[in-house]
Amino acid sequence: MPFELQPETLLSDNLARCSRCGLCLPTCPTFKLSGSEMESPRGRIQLMQAVKTGAVSAAAAAPALDSCLRCRACEPACPTGVIVVDALADHFAAADTGSRSSLNEFLATWRARLKHGLALLRRSGGGRS
Repeated sequence: MPFELQPETLLSDNLARCSRCGLCLPTCPTFKLSGSEMESPRGRIQLMQAVKTGAVSAAAAAPALDSCLRCRACEPACPTGVIVVDALADHFAAADTGSRSSLNEFLATWRARLKHGLALLRRSGGGRS
């Protein structure tokens, strides 16, 4: 029987390839807008690793992870071939198959997402020219 990698292993391998060089930063539209490291591909990779190890709660990481546009602009810039969109999909799939969080954590996550989204909208001028 051939050895098969589990999805969690694939997620770890993809994230572990990040050399933290920062070449992805200037290509990321949410990083350009916010200026926040956590809203860059490199920052999101660190957040996913921190959630996986329990150092950061899923609720605290959700706004930065959700702000990714999934535009894939970072991928051509990455010298190690990290695919952030796949890592995010795997991260959210793993979170969905885990134990269900309490209603309070669910509401806190969505409140943080909404607050963060509104802050980004205000910073961008609210979509006005």
